[in-house]
Amino acid sequence: MAPPVTTPIDCNKCASLLKLEEALKCVACQLQFHYTCIGLSDGEFKKILPMNRPKWKCPSCKVPKKPSSPMIAINNTETYLDAPQPMTSIVNIDTSAIMRHIDSKFKVLSDEITSLQNTVKIQFTSLTTSVNSWGEKIKILEQRMDSLSESSKQLATENICLRKELSEIQNNFEEMEQRSRMCNIELQNVPEKKGENLVQLVESLGTLLNIPIPAQSIKAVHRVAQNKPHTARDHPRPKNIVVELTTRRHRDDIISAARVRRGLTAGQLQKAARGGGGVSKTNDDSTPIFVNEHLTLRNKILYSKARELRKSKNYKYVWLKNASIFARKGDDTKIIAIRSDEDLAKL
Repeated sequence: MAPPVTTPIDCNKCASLLKLEEALKCVACQLQFHYTCIGLSDGEFKKILPMNRPKWKCPSCKVPKKPSSPMIAINNTETYLDAPQPMTSIVNIDTSAIMRHIDSKFKVLSDEITSLQNTVKIQFTSLTTSVNSWGEKIKILEQRMDSLSESSKQLATENICLRKELSEIQNNFEEMEQRSRMCNIELQNVPEKKGENLVQLVESLGTLLNIPIPAQSIKAVHRVAQNKPHTARDHPRPKNIVVELTTRRHRDDIISAARVRRGLTAGQLQKAARGGGGVSKTNDDSTPIFVNEHLTLRNKILYSKARELRKSKNYKYVWLKNASIFARKGDDTKIIAIRSDEDLAKL
C-alpha cells in the first residue's frame, strides 16, 4: 500500500511552501505560517511546547476585534480605520498548564513539609516523654539523696552522742582506776639490786622522811616496767617502785614529807637501809630519787604535757594534788584545773 500523499501548503503570509518543522497552525482561523513570518525567533519558537502547539493562535486571532469601526469619508470614499497592529514578538505559553505544574510541585512540597512536621512532632513527643521520664528519675534520686542526707545527719548526731558517752565512760573508768590508787605512792629512780628487799627499802625511806612506815602498813610493794623501751644510747632507768599503803592519810603524809625534804638521793637511801642485802647495779650515790602519787598512764602523760607547757606558756606553778593536775600563772592569778588535752589547749 502506497503512503498517503500530502498536499503542499503555502505560508499564508509569504505564500512560500511550508516545511512541517517550521509551520505553526492557528487553532482559531486554521491558517498556517512560517514562525519567522509572524515575528518569532528560533528561541521563541522552541519555547512553544509541542503539547501547546495545537492550542496556538496567530497574532491576528489573539487580538480581540471591535464590533464596529467608524468610517471617515475622504474624497467620497468610505475607508475603515485599520485595526491595531498585532505584536510582532509573542511567546505562546499555556499558563494554566504551568499553574497546574506549579501546583503539583507545591503539593509535593507541602506533603513533604507535612510529613516532616509529623516526624518532628513524633520525635518531639518522644523527647518530651524521655525528658519527663528522666525528670521522674532525677526526682526519685533527689528524694533518695535527701533521705541519705537525713540519715547521715542522724548518724553524725548519734556519733557525737556515742563519742560523748564513750568519753564519759573513759573518764569514769579513769577516775575509778585513779581512785583505786589513792593509797599508793610511786618511787622513781631508785637503783635496782639483786635480791633487794623492797619492804625494808620503803621502811628506810620512812626513816629518811621522819615518817614511820612499818611493814604492817604496807599492803603491797613491787617494781613496774617502764612505759617506753630504752634505746641502746639511753642509760637504762631503774623500774619504778609502787607501794600500796593501808590508808590514804598515811600516803599523803609521806608525799608531803618528801616535798619538804627535797634532794633525796640513792646514797642516802642506801645508808638508811637497815641490813639491806644485795649489790646495787649502779655506784652513783648522787642519783636523785622521787616520791610521787601513783598516777594512771593517762594522767602521767597529761602531767608531763602540763610541765612542758609551763615553760613555753610562762606558768609559774604546775602541781599535783590528790591525783589532780593544777596550773597557776602567777601568785595573784586563779588556779586552773587540767583534766584533759582540751584544758591544756586553753592555757
